[in-house]
Amino acid sequence: MPLDPSNKDDAAELRTIPVHGLSMPDSISAFEVDGQTFFATANEGDAREWGDYTDEVELKDLVKEGKVCDDLELADGIEDKKFAGNLKLSNASGWDEQKGCFDGLYSYGSRSFSIYNREGNVVFDSGSDFEEITKGIPSLNFNADNEDPEFDDRSDNKGPEPEALTIGKVGDRTYAFIGAERVGGIFVYDVTTPTETKFVTYVNSRDFSVGYNEDDVAAIALAGDLGPEGLAFVPATDSPTDDALLIAGNEVSGTTTVFSVKDLLADAANSTPDKPNGSSTGSSIAAGAGIIDGLVGLGALIGGALNFLPKPIDEFYALLPAQVRKLLPQTFRGLPAKLFEANTSHSK
Repeated sequence: MPLDPSNKDDAAELRTIPVHGLSMPDSISAFEVDGQTFFATANEGDAREWGDYTDEVELKDLVKEGKVCDDLELADGIEDKKFAGNLKLSNASGWDEQKGCFDGLYSYGSRSFSIYNREGNVVFDSGSDFEEITKGIPSLNFNADNEDPEFDDRSDNKGPEPEALTIGKVGDRTYAFIGAERVGGIFVYDVTTPTETKFVTYVNSRDFSVGYNEDDVAAIALAGDLGPEGLAFVPATDSPTDDALLIAGNEVSGTTTVFSVKDLLADAANSTPDKPNGSSTGSSIAAGAGIIDGLVGLGALIGGALNFLPKPIDEFYALLPAQVRKLLPQTFRGLPAKLFEANTSHSK
């Protein structure tokens, strides 16, 4: 699968190179479909380090030191840092003792999430989705770190880093929620039929125009949610709001965000054409995943069935400087909070 292997080319460019991704999942969640058990993994990856030891090396060093086997075909110039030279690899995998060289190259994480059946066979993998999706969003700094918002900063080192993952059921559909630790945001996939898993939306509240200063808590707060580390799903039956909830803990910003996740099919069934339900109206206004000028993360109409919207957008909007508010479409100005349902608290 293609990936962006360079943080020095000033571009969001995915390439296919002869490097394998070690899944090394950070989060695992099991779920059942028709009595069959499946488990999903967020394939973050990480280097091994203790004391003076580390298994982390860079691709360019292996090439320059002649440690890559001759029968492993590499593109000309792959060792250039603008191609893939800085890509972080593990020297604990791929070494052929008899040949005295690496006959396979392995990077940390697969920049994806996977679904396995109970026999341990992969029935779905999101492949390059996370990078393909985020590179196409205006004003999102592709593969930025969870501190420094610099564009393309993490392309050589695990990219968006899928870390947090949970599974939840809304109505008759089952969804996987995956948090990207570095670039931020949450990806949502419909996993009702695991072998036919489909991407449905992505939401990110981060403001990439705000720099990071660990000594300035007020400045960090302006950046939005940074570094989703853990996700928890609350079914509607256990929710105090009667809607399913997704709770995200963000490590770097020290924020906890609660998303209201609605079943729009159920809402539509309880509404009449003369009196449309407020939630379905809100979802149509916010239809489509993405970031508006990198300022407000909005969910979407998910597969025609799920509403994933942060709240309260009107309160957030009121806090923005006048020159920033002008960048937002007129449709988002003055909307009642009930249409955009999320709540954010700061633990710092």
